[in-house]
Amino acid sequence: MSREQTDQLEALYRRYVQTGEAAELTNSATKALAMSVLEDRFQLEDAYLAAMVFWSRANELTDDDERELAYSLFSAIYEADPSMLAPEIRAALDARQAQDKHGRDPSRPQDDPGYQAAVASLAKAEATQDLAAIREAARWFEARIGYASEGSAVLPYLFMHLGYAKHMLARATADPQPVEEAIGYLQQAVDGFPDGHPERADALSLLGNAHRLRFERTGDPDAIDAAVKCTEAAISAPGDDATIWQRHMNACMARRTRFGMGRDVADLRAAAQHARASLAGAPSDSAGRLMAQANAANALAALHRVEPAESSLDEAIDLGRDVVRRLPRSHPRWAPILADLAGHLAYRYEEEGRKEDAAEALQTSQTALDSLPDGHPERGRLMIAHQSVVQLTGTAAS
Repeated sequence: MSREQTDQLEALYRRYVQTGEAAELTNSATKALAMSVLEDRFQLEDAYLAAMVFWSRANELTDDDERELAYSLFSAIYEADPSMLAPEIRAALDARQAQDKHGRDPSRPQDDPGYQAAVASLAKAEATQDLAAIREAARWFEARIGYASEGSAVLPYLFMHLGYAKHMLARATADPQPVEEAIGYLQQAVDGFPDGHPERADALSLLGNAHRLRFERTGDPDAIDAAVKCTEAAISAPGDDATIWQRHMNACMARRTRFGMGRDVADLRAAAQHARASLAGAPSDSAGRLMAQANAANALAALHRVEPAESSLDEAIDLGRDVVRRLPRSHPRWAPILADLAGHLAYRYEEEGRKEDAAEALQTSQTALDSLPDGHPERGRLMIAHQSVVQLTGTAAS
């Protein structure tokens, strides 16, 4: 009989979620059914279903008693297997665990276990480029913000990580709306950290990256100016010296992107300076160093085109080859970096006439293009780049 009751309650709750109609959910018989499911057999799956029913009823009826009942069930699941809970529920329970008896957040994020676990989950999702996990982490940060106490020292950190998660999601779509959201959250993080706070520099740099992505999605020149301003302010702001190479890398990309719009060689010179500073500081065994190398390769190659130097293009090609050799093909930046390398090789062929450069440029450009599906936000750019490579090298490589 208990299995039948559980199935009945599950079907009822599913109808509520699908239709939004609350009449059946708020009926007193539904509460009795949920209580019966709990009394007949207490298993985590049944407890979670009953808790969601009580939670939804509490929201519809503004019933604090049912809300507390839901919380008690969620708490039991939280202790046994927190991964079963939706991010919004976990955030509520994490806040309860971290806050003192007056509902105040801890003075340091290091003293908030739920926050630390969420940051670790986001870092893992970023490393694997698991968009579903990134979305789940974003849901946790967004919900936890709603439970933050007034004047919370944790709040700017929550905004920073939510903005970063939204930015990662925005990179996977051509729709500009997600990056607008990322900018809003990251701006709140920057505003929340006081001047001189060591995390403000990283928040500024991330905000600059989001502005640059907004420029790429919308073409708004104000966005790329904001990107340069934020990323370079992040370098001069007090911050963690161990990560300043990343801030130089972000400033390099902003300057190089703005050069593409305005063709001011001063932007390229600054980009090259940032690139070399980034390479000098990036740990040799870090995944981030590969991104720093790819960034530096593009900056040096671009500067070579307007101010030719004997070794800068060769250096750019060597850096690019090393990146595509070491970076997993599954990495979302592998194809765009390969396309950039093809462009550098094609330009060297145009300058020096090396037929092996022409052949390699054509092959790598085609491979890069073939690696991206139709509809990918980077595919349009790679198609244009491939056409340029073909024009420069097609005859020589045939």
